[in-house]
Amino acid sequence: MRTAILSCFPPYRGGISQFNTSLYGELSGSCTVKAFNFKRQYPEILFPGKTQYIEDGSPLPIDAERVLDTANPISYIKTARTISAWKPDLLIMRYWMPYFAPSQGYVARHMPEGCKVISILDNVVPHERHFFDKPLTSYYLNGHDGFIVLCNAVRDDLLHIKPDARYIVSPHPIYSN
Repeated sequence: MRTAILSCFPPYRGGISQFNTSLYGELSGSCTVKAFNFKRQYPEILFPGKTQYIEDGSPLPIDAERVLDTANPISYIKTARTISAWKPDLLIMRYWMPYFAPSQGYVARHMPEGCKVISILDNVVPHERHFFDKPLTSYYLNGHDGFIVLCNAVRDDLLHIKPDARYIVSPHPIYSN
């Protein structure tokens, strides 16, 4: 099985990047995996912290192709084509806020026939709510074949927006050093 993962990986910092790196490592033992990363995850003006990047200078743990610029719709097309050209059987994405819905929703909808698209949902409803959250999230969710939710609260949020969703609940893993 050829599995593509589109999400954030190092050099982006944070728990989602670490989770994805671990997921990549686990899946690599049983299938062919390719990581697709952001070229630009957030425009600097929207990023709330000091930096989006790991600053310790350590080598990157995996080779992730940087293709998706969330602020550039032209890159949505390029990303969908790049992933499609790799001919995956499965595309795994991550969702944690509505900002990513236009870019990743587009990519999900433009995968070749026969490629299943699933999403690991960290959040369905954002912590800070806006009027556009539900339509963006609905757009994103409706482009997928199934979901992995990390807790029952996220499952409930998923079913509130998409009652017919196919999902499994898989609690967030505990990391080992």
